[in-house]
Amino acid sequence: MSDFNATKSIGKAVSPAIELMRRATEQAVNEAMEDQFLSFLEDCLSDAESHRNGHYERKVLTTVGEMAARVPRDRLGLFEERVIGRYRRRIDELDAEIGRPCSQGMSASDISQYLSSTSGVEVSERLVLAVVKGSYGEAERFNSRALPRCPLVYLDGTWLPVRRKYEGGPDRYERECVMVALGVTESGRKEVLGFWMVPGESSSEWGRCLESLRERGIGNPLLFVTDGLQGMPEAVRRVFPGSLHQRCLVHVGRNMSSGARKKGRQGMLDDFKEVYSAESEAEAKARLGLFVAKWSRTYPSFRKYLAEPGLFSFYRFPKPIRKALYTSNAVEAFHACLKRKLKARLGLHSVRNGHYLIAVEAERYNRSMHCKAIAGFDELTDSELKLVGMSR
Repeated sequence: MSDFNATKSIGKAVSPAIELMRRATEQAVNEAMEDQFLSFLEDCLSDAESHRNGHYERKVLTTVGEMAARVPRDRLGLFEERVIGRYRRRIDELDAEIGRPCSQGMSASDISQYLSSTSGVEVSERLVLAVVKGSYGEAERFNSRALPRCPLVYLDGTWLPVRRKYEGGPDRYERECVMVALGVTESGRKEVLGFWMVPGESSSEWGRCLESLRERGIGNPLLFVTDGLQGMPEAVRRVFPGSLHQRCLVHVGRNMSSGARKKGRQGMLDDFKEVYSAESEAEAKARLGLFVAKWSRTYPSFRKYLAEPGLFSFYRFPKPIRKALYTSNAVEAFHACLKRKLKARLGLHSVRNGHYLIAVEAERYNRSMHCKAIAGFDELTDSELKLVGMSR
């Protein structure tokens, strides 16, 4: 079956959302060609006289299905539309051409000028906005899609600059928190489950995120690995009462050592790493006692970081994957991807633009080589896999 017929067949069973996007794209393309034709007629008044001569219809394939393009024509046959192109029967390439600069944060007017200068394609801002709005819809669906069951979940937030518009005043970039949930599926694969942009990170905000994960089918995770946000253990217990909570020990070490003298910080970090590198929980607790006795003489206030529950929950899991469970490095790797994406930019140009960019990065991460089995998964025996709710 040809691509044309295959796309038509698929289009017969499209969802209402896709059909809405198809109609919006069709309307925007036709309006863009009409705008171009009106400009052409105005130019003709000073050169050769020409008049409207109706239109002809062309079937064009897009990423959201087949649309009917109504191409205007003049009596002298001089008009040449440049929105689709004379012999073009597909504009899915156009969607991609618009989507790439959009994912870099360019505005509709910037994209229109960019395409005109680089490829000679005349695309109106109206058409760009139609395609971009469809992309925004896809981004919003990322956070509402059904989720796989995940025995392990990492939660962490990062701060990114987002432009906010204020009535009667200039736009300002403000740092907002992007809270990210990353799960390990039953097959041991890592996947970004969702993200939420909020003015500030809090246990109540995380509680709402956890409820969203539960409603979308995440199941009953065995363990949540998080940073030291106050109230996080309570939020986890409220939404998932049967789940364990693990405090990121790398964060604990950083917080403790921040109050130490510069020359003593690395020694404190090395000693603390010896604590959670023990073979068993009992041995780790014994080493912790020695650690506290040694360092509390000089820095007595650091003990507050060790009073939280959930320091050694990772010992309840098989040894091969423990190193992956006492730190939130898995989700922080995704944060690093986001920040590399924004390194050459001032920030996210709007909240909607931010949702789109993060969704693009999340989907890319889920497809990439980074979306691989959790460290130590291949070393688990069949009985250990069953213990953690996974399988090969």
